[in-house]
Amino acid sequence: MALSDSTGMGKQSGSPASLLTLALVVSAFTTMISSLLSGLLLIEISATFGISIAVAGQMRTVSFALSIVFSLLTGILSQIYDHRKLLLAGLIASCISAVGCSVAPTFSTVLLSFSLTGIAYALTTTMAFTLASEHYPREKRGQTIGFIIAGMSGAYLVGAFVVPYL
Repeated sequence: MALSDSTGMGKQSGSPASLLTLALVVSAFTTMISSLLSGLLLIEISATFGISIAVAGQMRTVSFALSIVFSLLTGILSQIYDHRKLLLAGLIASCISAVGCSVAPTFSTVLLSFSLTGIAYALTTTMAFTLASEHYPREKRGQTIGFIIAGMSGAYLVGAFVVPYL
């Protein structure tokens, strides 16, 4: 079920093709921004919970370790479940992680909540690329994947300007 320009769907700004691209870019962006902000806010996190910056930085290590493990499982899950549902599960995991980290009373709770970010990253990025490959013809696939990567990179640009105001 590829979205092609031969039907005229990719030429209008509100077309299903452009809306799908926008949805995939926003999905990748939201997953990356939480990971980025944790790195930029390490000093505040360590001061809040009375731990060293090195210990606070380990929450990213746990998250990325879980991301590696869950990336392998995502391949198996993508054979069993619908790719859109897995993308939605990744976005839900990212939301739960953000809410859990914001209300966490202890660093252990932050560590547990933030580990969901690794699962969210594995699901969201993998499924965004998979959906782009499924729904776009070969000629438009590279451009769409480029937009998704730009959205992921855009999180760093936005994060650098937002964090000073937090």
